[in-house]
Amino acid sequence: MLIAWALFRYQLFDLVPLAHSIIIENLSESMVVLDVKNRIIELNRSASAILQTPINQAIGQLAEDVVWFWDELDPHKEDIQPIAITKEQGGQQHYEALLTPIKRKNKTTVGLVLTLRDITAQYDLLQKTRQLAISDPLTGIYNRRHFFSLLRQELERSRRQQSPLAVMMFDIDDFKAINDQYGHAAGDQVLIETVQLCQQHLRAYDVMSRYGGDEFAIYLPETDTELATQVAQRLCASIRAHSIQSDHHSFQCTVSIGVAACSCEQQDSADSLMAIADKALYQAKQNGKDQVAAEQTPKIS
Repeated sequence: MLIAWALFRYQLFDLVPLAHSIIIENLSESMVVLDVKNRIIELNRSASAILQTPINQAIGQLAEDVVWFWDELDPHKEDIQPIAITKEQGGQQHYEALLTPIKRKNKTTVGLVLTLRDITAQYDLLQKTRQLAISDPLTGIYNRRHFFSLLRQELERSRRQQSPLAVMMFDIDDFKAINDQYGHAAGDQVLIETVQLCQQHLRAYDVMSRYGGDEFAIYLPETDTELATQVAQRLCASIRAHSIQSDHHSFQCTVSIGVAACSCEQQDSADSLMAIADKALYQAKQNGKDQVAAEQTPKIS
């Protein structure tokens, strides 16, 4: 009787739902509560905003009719595992979704709690970190390690589809002299603009990388020696005709390019193919620079 009197005297029955409501609304995560038939029985404003459904309209609805990523969840899975989901509307937003069963003391499941946590900032940071790991910070193209990884994959694809594959290696002629005469900032400008010029002549699926220093590598799928040589000659001409502007100085530079290609009948590795292109590049240098030298890799008998 004393407990009952206290509940009515101090209006504790009014405080319990009020406290419950405050806790739900102030959770840092978005939350949706479902019954055993996967009907929504409660959600907070944060979840309502993500689901783009007003609270009063969501209550009583089946989760599959309101939760736009419901197909990606498994309400019957006992092992609780978070999944990442992406919302495209209004710009990409990334969330971690966690579906947790609500159980009585006798282990009977009486419902589910779906919690959503916005991980957009963490996702963007991860993507930037991954990009930094595979790209050259100055020019923005792939670095040497990632280039070799992609080239190995492309060689396998080329063998399966029985299609030719060509690679190029080139560097800036007398690059040290450019740095000495105009400064390292001008040298960096040469590297950046050279990459930009090359990209104008390459296809979307051709892959370019900074191989090291002033040296670059490109692979061209579905390309034989003749076609790769034509592309290389266009690159040479474009770079030769381009004027670099840096600190009130205007100057031109040239490149030497080595080309190598393999056919579907060959079993060259990425390393051996690049070694042949490097040998052709050396030949272009020996022949006077600002030109292309090409070598067809020998066929295996």
